[in-house]
Amino acid sequence: MWPDRTLLDLLGIEHPIIQAPMASATNPVLVAAVSNCGGLGSFGAAGTPPPQLRETVRAIRQRTNRPEARSPEIPTKLESRKRPPRVSAIVTRQSRRRSGIRTPEVWNEPRT
Repeated sequence: MWPDRTLLDLLGIEHPIIQAPMASATNPVLVAAVSNCGGLGSFGAAGTPPPQLRETVRAIRQRTNRPEARSPEIPTKLESRKRPPRVSAIVTRQSRRRSGIRTPEVWNEPRT
C-alpha cells in the first residue's frame, strides 16, 4: 500500500501511476486501460483539433468511468494573452499550498 494517499485521494485513483500525456503517442484505448487499472490515464491533446478531441473524449468515456486527464496545448507566447510568463508556476504553487501536497519547488522559486 502506498504510504501517503493524499495525491491518490485527490485524483481519485488507486495506484500512484500517472500515464504521461504524450501527444500523438496516446489513444483512447491506452488512456482507458490505465484508468481502469487504477492509475490516471492521460491523453496528450496538443495539436488535436477540437472536433477530433471531442470524439477522443467520447471514446475514452465509453471505455471508462474512472478519472482521466487531458493535456491541452499551451500557447508558446503567453504574453500575447496578457498573462504573466510564469503563470503556470504560480498556479502550481497555489494548488500545492491549497491541497497540502508536498512537492519540489518549480523553477527554484523560494518557498512562501
